Amino acid sequence: GHLSSLASCVMTPVPNQDDGTIALADLEAAVCPDDPHYPRARMIALENTHGGCAGAAVPSHYTDQVGQLCSRLALRLHIDGARLLNAAVAL
Repeated sequence: GHLSSLASCVMTPVPNQDDGTIALADLEAAVCPDDPHYPRARMIALENTHGGCAGAAVPSHYTDQVGQLCSRLALRLHIDGARLLNAAVAL
């Protein structure tokens, strides 16, 4: 609720896999069609490392794949940097 009212954006949570990644097909399916009845997608945000998966670091090749998906769909990619150095050490 607060994000919508304060930042005028809508989040669409997508369930992750056991390793902390999200299936690319699930990410793509979560992007709303270009229709005035749906919010327009602008960005995919990933968390690295993933707290819900015992701090698993998301592999860089996966991040590259999500980046390619974002390019194809004309979306921006945000990678949460709060734990970025921990992820770099783990990789």
